[in-house]
Amino acid sequence: MIHNVQKGDPITADLMNAVIDALNTHPAQFVPDDLDVLPLRNISNNTVPRYGVLGLGDPVWGPDQDLPEFLRRPTLSGHQPHYELHKGRWGVALVETDDGQIADFAVSGVVPTRVYVNGADDQYCDIIEGETDGDYTCYLGTGASGARILWKEDGEDKVVWALVRLGDVADDIVRCRLLEPLYDCGEAQAVVLEADFSIKPGAEPCAERNKIYLTSPMGLVAGSVLAEPGENDELCMPAGSAALARRWRDTDRFEVLAFGTNVCCESQSPSESESSRSPSESESSRSPSGSPSPVSESPVSSESPISESPVSESPVSPSQPSPSQEPPSASHPSGSDKSTAIVPASWSPTGYAALFVAESPEVRFDDVMIVEAAAAETRAAIDPRFVAVCHPGSIEVCGLAPDCPVAIGAAVEGGEVVIRLAKNPARPARVVVRLTGVRRGFAGLRFPDRTRQEFEANERFLKMARPRKK
Repeated sequence: MIHNVQKGDPITADLMNAVIDALNTHPAQFVPDDLDVLPLRNISNNTVPRYGVLGLGDPVWGPDQDLPEFLRRPTLSGHQPHYELHKGRWGVALVETDDGQIADFAVSGVVPTRVYVNGADDQYCDIIEGETDGDYTCYLGTGASGARILWKEDGEDKVVWALVRLGDVADDIVRCRLLEPLYDCGEAQAVVLEADFSIKPGAEPCAERNKIYLTSPMGLVAGSVLAEPGENDELCMPAGSAALARRWRDTDRFEVLAFGTNVCCESQSPSESESSRSPSESESSRSPSGSPSPVSESPVSSESPISESPVSESPVSPSQPSPSQEPPSASHPSGSDKSTAIVPASWSPTGYAALFVAESPEVRFDDVMIVEAAAAETRAAIDPRFVAVCHPGSIEVCGLAPDCPVAIGAAVEGGEVVIRLAKNPARPARVVVRLTGVRRGFAGLRFPDRTRQEFEANERFLKMARPRKK
């Protein structure tokens, strides 16, 4: 311990070195009045840069080990962030902190840091597995919960600087729309709906934001006049239903408070909101009889020969069979068809036939172009709307069919399809080009794991539109 000196006492080299070492260990820093700091000992085996993050661990010395020191200045261990262990339990370094060093970390208040942007409209951030940007590994990613983002740089699918408020939580009550049926005491995926009052060209007045999971207390679904019969005559709220849900602090889960047929944002009337929904969503929400339509096995229009479920694009997809934790076997049969469109068919004994939706291990969109190739090289612009909904750089040609025998190839370059022929054709060739692209925001998702509970919920969804057996 360094003792005070008296006037006239000599200042030794040892004393000066001790002062310099202390200043180097705890350099001067500006700490805003509203920022709460806590000392962390870095045990991550890495140097944490200024405004990097560490996960919060146990006290370095607890009350049973050193009570005076614990009371004087509680210090926690700082760990390499782990997305399962440190959700909502992390601090931001106010100085560069070497492994083994103790330094101040912000745990509450407004602080700058770097985040990986999963979605441009995300308003919160929390611990993720880690995204590398040059020599920096970012352990914060945007999403539906965590610390509130007050401002961030523009961009998506990259690391940006942001101002975040630590200690904040997501809104307690949200409005959302079910993406799959919800049963009593069950769980279903939903998409959060938020009013967008900012002036943005083409902005939806009630835009889809983050996806969350909802749970329903016993009796809430069955007690709703909007409920429809599901499998085994059990009542459920069908996909497309609107809901108000609250996040409970003790479980950190959203529990449904009320159901409705539609969500009315302030800048949108109920009739406008209803008309803006796709035919498939409207049909899945309710039918004139108040029960599932007997002409469709999934929420699609019975007049359309090709149909896609409105929720088949999400990571947890009711329209795409989800694998259970155990592979299907004779003891665990699937028992359901895929999502279908049922169309009138004159050749069928029943007058109707089913067409099945193609499935994929990835979340992909397809488009078809017809191009007249009159030269050795022909360029055709891809529909900009298709480009806008696909992940950048993921669009490729997956099919090519000319109407005459010719050596031909095609590739995507920028926003165009380039068709090349071995030689100039005697006449223009009519070429059918099929494109495929990964849905924006779903890059890298392939054969995602699902639970048995999700499998069973998916089975109920696929079966719910079939007429009940008398």
